[in-house]
Amino acid sequence: YRVLIGKEIFEGNAQEVLRAHKRNPVPPLTLAAGVPEGVGPFVQRILAKKPWHRFELAADARRAWARFRPAQSIIFEELTQSAPHVSAAAPSSVPSMGRTVQAAKSLAPGLLGLRPAPMVAREKEREELWRVVEQMAGSTGPQRQLVALIGDAGVGKSRLAQWLCARGHESGLVMPLRARYGRQPSPLDGVTGAVNAHFGLEGADRALVEQTLMHRWEVTADDDEALTWVAATAEWLRPTPPGTIVPLGPTGKRFVLDTPELRWVVIRRVLERIGKDRPVLLWQDDLHHSSSNTFEVLSRMRRSSSQLRLLVVATARSETLATDLDAALRMESVRNEWNGRVIELSPLDAAETDALLRSTLPLDDAAVAQAREQSHGNPLFALQLLHAWAGGGFLQMDKGKYKVPAEALRGRAITTAELWDERLRAVPSEVRLAVYAAAALGEDIRGEVLKALTLALGMDAKEAISALTRAQILLSSPNDQFRWPHALLLEHLLLRLGERKDAAQIYRLAANALEKHPTSGSRRVLRHRVGNLLKAGDDEAAAELMFQFIERSWRRGRDTTATMRDLDLLDRHVSGHSLAKYTYWRAEALRHQGHLALARESAESALNMFAEIGDAAKQAHSLRLLGHIASDLGQPARGRTQVMAAIALFERLADLSGRAQAEVVLGEIDYLLGEHERARTLLSEASEHCATANDPLGRAQCFILLALISNAVGVYERSRRLLQDARAVFDSMGYRLGLAQSEAGLAHSEYRAFDMPKARSGAVAARTLFQELQNPRGEAACERLLSMIAIDTGDY
Repeated sequence: YRVLIGKEIFEGNAQEVLRAHKRNPVPPLTLAAGVPEGVGPFVQRILAKKPWHRFELAADARRAWARFRPAQSIIFEELTQSAPHVSAAAPSSVPSMGRTVQAAKSLAPGLLGLRPAPMVAREKEREELWRVVEQMAGSTGPQRQLVALIGDAGVGKSRLAQWLCARGHESGLVMPLRARYGRQPSPLDGVTGAVNAHFGLEGADRALVEQTLMHRWEVTADDDEALTWVAATAEWLRPTPPGTIVPLGPTGKRFVLDTPELRWVVIRRVLERIGKDRPVLLWQDDLHHSSSNTFEVLSRMRRSSSQLRLLVVATARSETLATDLDAALRMESVRNEWNGRVIELSPLDAAETDALLRSTLPLDDAAVAQAREQSHGNPLFALQLLHAWAGGGFLQMDKGKYKVPAEALRGRAITTAELWDERLRAVPSEVRLAVYAAAALGEDIRGEVLKALTLALGMDAKEAISALTRAQILLSSPNDQFRWPHALLLEHLLLRLGERKDAAQIYRLAANALEKHPTSGSRRVLRHRVGNLLKAGDDEAAAELMFQFIERSWRRGRDTTATMRDLDLLDRHVSGHSLAKYTYWRAEALRHQGHLALARESAESALNMFAEIGDAAKQAHSLRLLGHIASDLGQPARGRTQVMAAIALFERLADLSGRAQAEVVLGEIDYLLGEHERARTLLSEASEHCATANDPLGRAQCFILLALISNAVGVYERSRRLLQDARAVFDSMGYRLGLAQSEAGLAHSEYRAFDMPKARSGAVAARTLFQELQNPRGEAACERLLSMIAIDTGDY
């Protein structure tokens, strides 16, 4: 701006300039003669106040500037390429450091931590991957491709994918996202973590997530539909802990994600936003660690009719695929479905290993030869060996090259595990226990959690954390977070932790410390806590923690798929009272999934166990569930008897919440039996009891059933009012399926009242909602209603 205009953008005293930079738009440029007209808008776009009004990637700006760049000018890359090349091994390129081991000990680890190891070799693989990227970038219309990088641990799979993401971002051809997976799932895992990182939301709370997305996507306060999907994205990125009432954010909306289909709709919409202008490169690191749910999402990505262009690059370890049959079958299945290609990475040859070592540090020939011999072409092992030499103080500078004493070259570690153990021994013995404790926290390590854990171990938290970061066991990240230098280090420490006699105590303390995690109420953190308690042998405590979570979740929505996964975590760890609860919740989930015979079998088993134990409350819930299942199986009379028995038990126990749930079921059964008056009385009482028990989902269900009864007897105005009340409750909860059901019910009321235009528009709106929710049953019901309207209006 100054070069073109001859003055600053804003002028005045310091305070005035700062205020203008914050509030005032950049004034239009008055260009000098001979300057191309497009330069002014280009500079103003570069200086836009909001980052999303600027160029998304530097490559976009470079391409735009290329139209105006003078032909005789030279760009920075050309300047650096034309400069004389100085070898990194030349004596003049390395500052004089003295010849003492102490100097090497203090500086070499710092050199190794300055940047990732340079990318060497893999030319053939790099060319193949880049051809795929160029093909995707040059395509039009939806495209889906998958490339799997398979090889031994440490062979360089992730480094190759990292190089591809960096080059794709620099060239502006693709938008890279990194989804990583670990043995212990964490909030940083998967596509959720990748999207959080893309928008820079790792440390943001729910309100800030909504505000950021509204700004980024330029959503206005009056755009109800867009606000709803911003709230849905925020709920996906920051799940509402069950049993808590989170204040409304900037959108003023809530959204319940209780089905895999709905969660996929949100993921698809977000990926479409990110990939609006270019293909998305989704790097799925260590995909073999992911759950079956991740592969289901991958399958949906492939089948989706979206216009999204997507390149998935997955990495997986060959040794894991050889021993884990489930992981191998899932990987092969997704490769077949995507018609993907597989690139197998072999260890580096001798020349490539030498090039990697010399480009990392200026080493003498003896050190290079020893590292090459010990690493057997495994890049990670070779680099870890350098770290071990540096951390042990063995590197000595001599004539611009690092030498390693002969005694250090002989008898050193011969496996990656031994190298990790050497790094572990660099931690002072009095705080070494903190290393194993940190491993029990998994991938997502927060400062407050680590401090609580080290204090529980009787250590000085500041000293312990400082020792872990000095030894590069943990690396510090922004927002008081820590990460592992490599996933293999975490896996190694977990193996070592399992061998310790005090492992149970460490896992127990880690589970307690995780309660201080900012997202401790989320399903992933809770599952981690439960997993730690199970490893500690505290099966009863783990089961009770999980059942409390499931019960709170069930009151907000019916995510049966997630509930079944939660129960699978407890499989073979429950007995007695816990086994009865496990069987009961399994029956609840099976009924909602439509597996009625299995659900009845589990519910009867749970009822018998609760009766033997003497748990009257759970016995009543089991009776209510059995009655509901009997009604679903076409045995309403039998079901009514069982639900009445449940209500009698709830009344005796003065359990208002349980009684309300049973009354809703009884009202539904009476409606199906045609006992409309009895059903209306029951459901009216149930809605009041649900309101008192703070059960909005049950209350809204009462409204819908009462509306159906009013429809059946021809009281359409009352039906409309009840459905509008139900819609208001569902809207306040953010329960989109309930909203769709309310819209469909309103359309039916209008149809029965012979208001065909309103009925048609309502049915179309409901059908759209069901389509968005990936709910074919509701969508089919709307199509049926629309066909009835068409017949009655003569539109055959």
